[in-house]
Amino acid sequence: MTAKKAVKQMEERETVVFQPEETHKGTTFSKAQFLASQAYSGVQKDILSVVLKDGQRYTKAEAEVEINQFKYKGVK
Repeated sequence: MTAKKAVKQMEERETVVFQPEETHKGTTFSKAQFLASQAYSGVQKDILSVVLKDGQRYTKAEAEVEINQFKYKGVK
């Protein structure tokens, strides 16, 4: 992969906004429930522990969006 192609791919990732298709439909879960779930890897749980707020409930799609936004956000 050339350097220009790698830079272009990184720029495309930074401009992508992850939006769940249906954010208000479906079952919601607490932060603790996501962290106890076996559906997520250790790294994903680490990310969720940082991005999800205590006392707030999220759908699975919303949690996936939070994971992806964290993984692909630009470096300051």
